[in-house]
Amino acid sequence: MGFRLTGRTAVVTGSVRGPGPEMARGPDAAGAHVVLDGRHPVTLARAAARLWVEGGHDGTAAAFDVTDRDAAEQAPAGPDGVGILVGDVGDRDRRARPSPRPS
Repeated sequence: MGFRLTGRTAVVTGSVRGPGPEMARGPDAAGAHVVLDGRHPVTLARAAARLWVEGGHDGTAAAFDVTDRDAAEQAPAGPDGVGILVGDVGDRDRRARPSPRPS
C-alpha cells in the first residue's frame, strides 16, 4: 500500500488553469477529499468534472478568492478542517509594477 491521505481534506487553490488541475491529482489519487478552488464558477465546474471523471473520485468545487479572508474562512472543509493546502494562485494583478530600487 502506497502513500495514503484517506480522511484528509486538501484544498487546491488556483485549480482551474495552469498546473493547478494536475496538482490536484496527487491528493485525489492518494484518497484525500479534494476541494478545488477557483474564482470563476463555470470554469471551476468544468475542471472539477474532468478530475472526478478521470480520477474516479469525488470532491468539492468552491468558487472563492483566496485573497479574501472572509471568503476563504467560509470555504468547505472536511472533518479534519483543512489538513493540506496546495497553493497554485498566480499573479492576478497584471498592471505594470515599478522596478525595485537598488539597495
